[in-house]
Amino acid sequence: MNHLETRIPGLGPVHVVNTHLAPSAPAIRVQEAQTFGLFKHPTIAMGDWNARATNDPAVPPTLERSS
Repeated sequence: MNHLETRIPGLGPVHVVNTHLAPSAPAIRVQEAQTFGLFKHPTIAMGDWNARATNDPAVPPTLERSS
């Protein structure tokens, strides 16, 4: 995870986060989500969000491309 704290005029400090989530166990996904709760200012998060845990029924499967 890459992180930058900056200021936006009229808003104040914000966190900008870039991440690439890899498929993992549900417990790790919860830990990743909790990381965003550590930021004390508004957060702009971007990155690769289409990874999912293959055994996590709460996350819908990604669309598969046909060859």
